Amino acid sequence: MKLHLLLSLLIGITCLPGEEDPSHPISTDGWAESSTLWNLHQPSEVATLVVRATIPNGIESTSAQVKINDSITQHPACSAGTIELRQILVGGVGPKEVSLIWDKKMQLPAPDKRIISARILWIGFEPLSPIPSSWTVESDVISAGGNIAIGTGWYGIETWQGQHFRWMGKSGEIALAPVIATKENGTLTIDMEPGPGTGGNPAQIRLEDRDGNLVDKINLTNRMHGDLVISALALKKQPLKLRVSNGGTKISGDPRLLDLRVFSFHWSN
Repeated sequence: MKLHLLLSLLIGITCLPGEEDPSHPISTDGWAESSTLWNLHQPSEVATLVVRATIPNGIESTSAQVKINDSITQHPACSAGTIELRQILVGGVGPKEVSLIWDKKMQLPAPDKRIISARILWIGFEPLSPIPSSWTVESDVISAGGNIAIGTGWYGIETWQGQHFRWMGKSGEIALAPVIATKENGTLTIDMEPGPGTGGNPAQIRLEDRDGNLVDKINLTNRMHGDLVISALALKKQPLKLRVSNGGTKISGDPRLLDLRVFSFHWSN
């Protein structure tokens, strides 16, 4: 039986890998060595590649590179447990060769003794839907298939005291559905607050286009709904990047960089 059929039957990976490649091994239960290779299909002009995986307890901290065709992106460090990697792709609808490369690995105890880096739970694309305007669903800061996407630089969804949020490191990708990007100027409202990465200081927030040009900025002293005005020209230069200019302070006991916490996004014209 072929490898991808075994994976679909045993662990339910939604987007399946291509033919077995001995240099990119993955076990039938989803555990992968240091790298895996996948043949996927990008379904829309703007889409988010999403990888959900489990890092074993024997690996204290690891990071991953995602290679899409010839483009390589380094993702932030993460600790043991269930993690999520996200990356926005603009243009190039069609087949994509995706490699996941982990920088740490370990050996399972006897009698197994396999070398593993991560267990792949799900890999595939989330398309953006041309919805004119909507608040995101309550269970996440963004809605799968909605009009706003987040990519590299964001950590997985968390819940504390009934509130759902995501942490961002020093910067994080944002993209808006193509139907929005063809309209006039609009406002992106973000429910957010500074993280410990700013060392207790107000967060200096910048929104930049894909070329690094300033789109808008705001100073964040506490949790608030911050408005960032995005021009029609900037909307044509996606993905956008949200950046904390004065972040970078790490806290003990967590390998992640926590510069900004976001609870929701809202777009309006």
